[in-house]
Amino acid sequence: MAPILDNHLHLDPVNGRGAVAAEEFARAGGTHLLVLNKPSWSLVGEVDDEAGFRETFDLTVEVTRAASETLPGRAWPVLGVHPGLISRLVDRGYTPEEARDLMQAGLDVAGEYVADGPALAIKSGRPHYDVDEAVWEASNAVMRHAFAVGAEVGCSVQLHTEAGKRGCERSPNRATRS
Repeated sequence: MAPILDNHLHLDPVNGRGAVAAEEFARAGGTHLLVLNKPSWSLVGEVDDEAGFRETFDLTVEVTRAASETLPGRAWPVLGVHPGLISRLVDRGYTPEEARDLMQAGLDVAGEYVADGPALAIKSGRPHYDVDEAVWEASNAVMRHAFAVGAEVGCSVQLHTEAGKRGCERSPNRATRS
Protein backbone atom coordinates (compact mmCIF):
# COMPACT_ATOMS: atom_id res chain seq x y z
CA MET A 1 0.00 0.00 0.00
CA ALA A 2 1.42 3.35 -1.01
CA PRO A 3 1.37 6.01 1.70
CA ILE A 4 -1.26 8.71 1.32
CA LEU A 5 -0.58 11.89 3.31
CA ASP A 6 -2.94 14.77 4.00
CA ASN A 7 -0.57 17.64 4.79
CA HIS A 8 -3.13 20.08 6.24
CA LEU A 9 -5.97 18.59 8.23
CA HIS A 10 -7.78 20.05 11.21
CA LEU A 11 -9.21 17.61 13.73
CA ASP A 12 -11.48 19.59 16.03
CA PRO A 13 -11.97 17.80 19.37
CA VAL A 14 -14.17 20.60 20.74
CA ASN A 15 -16.67 21.48 18.00
CA GLY A 16 -16.05 18.75 15.44
CA ARG A 17 -15.62 15.01 15.15
CA GLY A 18 -12.06 14.89 16.48
CA ALA A 19 -10.20 11.67 15.79
CA VAL A 20 -13.31 10.07 14.27
CA ALA A 21 -12.54 12.07 11.12
CA ALA A 22 -9.18 10.29 10.94
CA GLU A 23 -10.98 6.94 10.96
CA GLU A 24 -12.94 8.07 7.88
CA PHE A 25 -9.69 9.19 6.23
CA ALA A 26 -8.17 5.75 6.90
CA ARG A 27 -11.24 3.97 5.47
CA ALA A 28 -10.78 6.04 2.30
CA GLY A 29 -7.17 4.81 2.03
CA GLY A 30 -5.35 7.56 3.91
CA THR A 31 -2.30 6.53 5.91
CA HIS A 32 -0.63 9.64 7.34
CA LEU A 33 -1.74 13.06 8.57
CA LEU A 34 -0.26 16.40 9.44
CA VAL A 35 -2.78 17.74 11.95
CA LEU A 36 -2.77 21.52 12.28
CA ASN A 37 -4.31 23.15 15.29
CA LYS A 38 -7.56 24.94 14.65
CA PRO A 39 -7.49 28.68 15.26
CA SER A 40 -7.11 29.21 18.99
CA TRP A 41 -10.36 31.16 19.26
CA SER A 42 -12.36 28.23 17.89
CA LEU A 43 -10.92 25.77 20.43
CA VAL A 44 -10.34 27.69 23.65
CA GLY A 45 -11.79 31.16 23.09
CA GLU A 46 -9.84 34.38 22.95
CA VAL A 47 -6.14 33.98 23.73
CA ASP A 48 -4.27 36.71 25.59
CA ASP A 49 -1.17 34.87 26.77
CA GLU A 50 1.02 31.82 26.30
CA ALA A 51 -1.29 29.68 28.44
CA GLY A 52 -4.04 29.99 25.83
CA PHE A 53 -1.68 28.78 23.12
CA ARG A 54 -0.55 25.87 25.30
CA GLU A 55 -4.17 24.85 25.86
CA THR A 56 -4.81 24.99 22.10
CA PHE A 57 -1.66 23.01 21.34
CA ASP A 58 -2.35 20.39 24.05
CA LEU A 59 -5.79 19.72 22.58
CA THR A 60 -4.22 19.29 19.14
CA VAL A 61 -1.46 16.99 20.41
CA GLU A 62 -4.02 14.79 22.16
CA VAL A 63 -6.40 14.52 19.20
CA THR A 64 -3.41 13.79 16.96
CA ARG A 65 -2.32 10.94 19.25
CA ALA A 66 -5.83 9.49 19.09
CA ALA A 67 -5.89 9.87 15.30
CA SER A 68 -2.52 8.17 14.98
CA GLU A 69 -3.93 5.09 16.72
CA THR A 70 -6.56 4.72 13.98
CA LEU A 71 -4.25 5.08 10.99
CA PRO A 72 -2.17 2.41 9.28
CA GLY A 73 0.62 5.01 9.32
CA ARG A 74 0.68 7.85 11.80
CA ALA A 75 -0.25 11.47 12.45
CA TRP A 76 1.94 14.39 13.52
CA PRO A 77 0.90 17.72 15.04
CA VAL A 78 1.82 20.99 13.32
CA LEU A 79 1.32 23.86 15.75
CA GLY A 80 1.26 27.62 15.48
CA VAL A 81 -0.80 30.74 15.11
CA HIS A 82 -3.47 31.38 12.52
CA PRO A 83 -2.72 34.52 10.50
CA GLY A 84 -6.27 35.75 11.09
CA LEU A 85 -5.51 36.06 14.79
CA ILE A 86 -3.87 39.42 14.20
CA SER A 87 -7.14 40.93 12.99
CA ARG A 88 -9.07 39.44 15.90
CA LEU A 89 -6.58 40.92 18.33
CA VAL A 90 -6.60 44.34 16.67
CA ASP A 91 -10.41 44.28 16.65
CA ARG A 92 -10.25 43.61 20.42
CA GLY A 93 -8.06 46.69 21.02
CA TYR A 94 -4.51 45.41 20.62
CA THR A 95 -2.15 47.54 18.56
CA PRO A 96 -0.64 45.72 15.58
CA GLU A 97 2.67 45.63 17.48
CA GLU A 98 1.06 44.12 20.59
CA ALA A 99 -0.73 41.56 18.43
CA ARG A 100 2.58 40.76 16.71
CA ASP A 101 4.30 40.23 20.05
CA LEU A 102 1.57 37.90 21.33
CA MET A 103 1.57 35.89 18.13
CA GLN A 104 5.37 35.61 18.22
CA ALA A 105 5.09 34.34 21.81
CA GLY A 106 2.65 31.71 20.52
CA LEU A 107 5.18 30.65 17.89
CA ASP A 108 7.84 30.37 20.59
CA VAL A 109 5.53 28.00 22.48
CA ALA A 110 4.94 25.99 19.29
CA GLY A 111 8.72 25.76 18.89
CA GLU A 112 8.95 24.29 22.40
CA TYR A 113 6.51 21.54 21.38
CA VAL A 114 8.74 20.72 18.41
CA ALA A 115 11.93 20.80 20.49
CA ASP A 116 10.34 18.63 23.21
CA GLY A 117 9.05 16.11 20.69
CA PRO A 118 5.27 15.97 20.35
CA ALA A 119 5.07 18.29 17.30
CA LEU A 120 6.71 17.83 13.92
CA ALA A 121 6.56 21.41 12.60
CA ILE A 122 5.12 24.86 13.15
CA LYS A 123 2.68 26.92 11.14
CA SER A 124 2.39 30.61 10.45
CA GLY A 125 1.41 32.94 7.68
CA ARG A 126 -0.14 36.27 6.99
CA PRO A 127 -3.67 37.45 6.27
CA HIS A 128 -5.17 36.24 3.02
CA TYR A 129 -7.51 39.21 2.95
CA ASP A 130 -6.97 42.96 2.80
CA VAL A 131 -5.50 44.66 5.88
CA ASP A 132 -3.98 48.05 6.56
CA GLU A 133 -0.24 48.67 6.29
CA ALA A 134 0.50 48.40 10.04
CA VAL A 135 -1.22 45.01 10.28
CA TRP A 136 0.52 43.84 7.09
CA GLU A 137 3.94 44.79 8.47
CA ALA A 138 3.20 43.14 11.83
CA SER A 139 2.03 40.00 10.00
CA ASN A 140 5.24 39.88 8.00
CA ALA A 141 7.20 40.19 11.25
CA VAL A 142 5.23 37.26 12.71
CA MET A 143 5.99 35.14 9.66
CA ARG A 144 9.69 36.05 9.77
CA HIS A 145 9.71 35.07 13.44
CA ALA A 146 8.22 31.68 12.49
CA PHE A 147 11.14 31.12 10.12
CA ALA A 148 13.58 31.99 12.90
CA VAL A 149 11.87 29.60 15.32
CA GLY A 150 11.84 26.87 12.68
CA ALA A 151 15.55 27.35 12.06
CA GLU A 152 16.28 27.35 15.78
CA VAL A 153 14.46 24.07 16.49
CA GLY A 154 15.21 22.49 13.10
CA CYS A 155 11.72 22.08 11.71
CA SER A 156 9.63 23.02 8.73
CA VAL A 157 7.21 25.94 8.72
CA GLN A 158 3.88 25.35 7.03
CA LEU A 159 2.51 28.58 5.59
CA HIS A 160 -1.06 29.87 5.41
CA THR A 161 -0.85 32.92 3.16
CA GLU A 162 -2.54 34.80 0.39
CA ALA A 163 -2.53 33.40 -3.12
CA GLY A 164 -2.05 35.36 -6.28
CA LYS A 165 -0.66 35.45 -9.73
CA ARG A 166 2.13 37.73 -8.61
CA GLY A 167 3.34 35.44 -5.85
CA CYS A 168 4.10 36.95 -2.48
CA GLU A 169 4.51 40.55 -3.53
CA ARG A 170 2.11 42.96 -1.93
CA SER A 171 -0.38 44.73 -4.12
CA PRO A 172 0.00 48.52 -3.93
CA ASN A 173 -3.81 48.72 -4.21
CA ARG A 174 -4.48 46.63 -1.13
CA ALA A 175 -7.40 48.19 0.73
CA THR A 176 -8.33 48.02 4.39
CA ARG A 177 -10.23 44.93 5.48
CA SER A 178 -13.90 45.72 5.93
